[in-house]
Amino acid sequence: DVLQTLLTFASVFRFEDRVKSLEVNFSKFMRTNQSTEAFFNIPGLVHQYMHQEMKRGHEQRNLYKALVEAYDADKTILDSYGESSILKRRREDDDDQEGPSAGSDQGSKRLREEGDHASASTTSEPATGSAGRSTTGTQSRKMSASESAFAKEPV
Repeated sequence: DVLQTLLTFASVFRFEDRVKSLEVNFSKFMRTNQSTEAFFNIPGLVHQYMHQEMKRGHEQRNLYKALVEAYDADKTILDSYGESSILKRRREDDDDQEGPSAGSDQGSKRLREEGDHASASTTSEPATGSAGRSTTGTQSRKMSASESAFAKEPV
């Protein structure tokens, strides 16, 4: 009976209660520790995200600049093409207005008339024969065309 009355080691120190208490405290600590760790990781994650976004923004800005430069180059090409096609169309219209001429004489008739208009012009700007490269040729041509219109009207 004495052995039965002796308290067991587990009952004296409440070993099982302490183990359960330690397990509960440890799980609380782990949850708190993990949330604390996650909290301290936030600035690093934000910094990494901002760095990626800034890099992406820089790349997009460079792509936009390249797109604008390509657009400007295309616009310049199309503008110069438009000017040369307008000049060509004007010359074709002038040739059509002159009427039909005999085969190889087509170009020489226009050149003769341009020479007459250039000599009748009072401007000091020379008329150039290059197609679409100089605007002075079209300016003097416009002026000489208007002068020739005045010369044909009876005064």
